[in-house]
Amino acid sequence: MRYTVLVEKGRESGFVAYCPALRGCVSQGRTRPQVLKNLREAMQAYIEALLEDGLPVPTEVGRVSRERPNEALQRPVSRVTALAEKRKGRAARPRR
Repeated sequence: MRYTVLVEKGRESGFVAYCPALRGCVSQGRTRPQVLKNLREAMQAYIEALLEDGLPVPTEVGRVSRERPNEALQRPVSRVTALAEKRKGRAARPRR
């Protein structure tokens, strides 16, 4: 299964990465490759723990790209978010 991963610069140094679909699954590292490796391990442990406890493994609903300075980040967008934006007069971006 594939998940969206967000990587941001740390407040003081290094990088922080997290997976929005897996709540609380966060990791950090000094470099981008290191933080991605650490997060991959954290995601595997998170999913294994869910399976061991007999809980459902979350899936992503969709993705939308949005730009931040010096980084292109992706985050999942739920149907509820898309409907709320339509009601406000803003069209939600189409899913890929």
